[in-house]
Amino acid sequence: MIRMKAKKLAATLLFLCLLAGCTAGAEHFALRSRDVGACRKLLGNIRAIVVIVNTPQHPWTQAKRDELNRVSWSSVEYMNKNAQTYHANAHFDFCYLEYTLSGEYDENLNWYWEILHDYFHLNSMQEIQDYYTSPADVDEAPVLFMFNSWALSHTYTAYTDYPGWNEEFCVIFCDTKMNDNYLTHELYHQYGAIDLYDYHNEGIYALSRKYFPNSVMRCEGVEMDDLNAYLIGWTDTLSDKAQRFLKESEGMR
Repeated sequence: MIRMKAKKLAATLLFLCLLAGCTAGAEHFALRSRDVGACRKLLGNIRAIVVIVNTPQHPWTQAKRDELNRVSWSSVEYMNKNAQTYHANAHFDFCYLEYTLSGEYDENLNWYWEILHDYFHLNSMQEIQDYYTSPADVDEAPVLFMFNSWALSHTYTAYTDYPGWNEEFCVIFCDTKMNDNYLTHELYHQYGAIDLYDYHNEGIYALSRKYFPNSVMRCEGVEMDDLNAYLIGWTDTLSDKAQRFLKESEGMR
């Protein structure tokens, strides 16, 4: 009887330890973006809505449009290959829209509301995505606003820290020569992928070079990595490599 109680106690303690480990893992900075917000999993038929935004000082030239078209098709090819690598049911396509702003880009998102109201005649990004996914052949419609000017490209997305945020979209600046990872990097962000670099922490960059040297989320490659494949829903398990990265990067942010 005593031995049975001891075994039960040991099993209970083991369960509690495992539970504590899972909780700690879920709180890791790299896992905060999985399956949250409006854009949860990058699966199914995906039509990227590429919005070419002209501004008074930075209109799009035909040469720049041609370059964007080339990069867009190249990005679709890479993303389809990335999905095939993980046997994920994700098939990419894109379409172009074009809008001319009354003013220049600004960080307070006035331009964004202008486009929402004056071009789409809608009040939220969720409504836009719902509109473009209403056809039976479209499951996800990530939106990418393209500017022919200089600034740091970025993505508005949801994290567990602020789960009420739904305005998920990318802003990409194309004043210099575009690379194949321009669109893919930001689009993956919209579905939870994280940067594998940190301007304030060289340790994260070193670890990503160690485990995921050709990842598109390092801005130095075009391949999807095991950790971000998990974050965007292309796999339900973390590989040994991804788990080692998580363990060694715990507490770095």
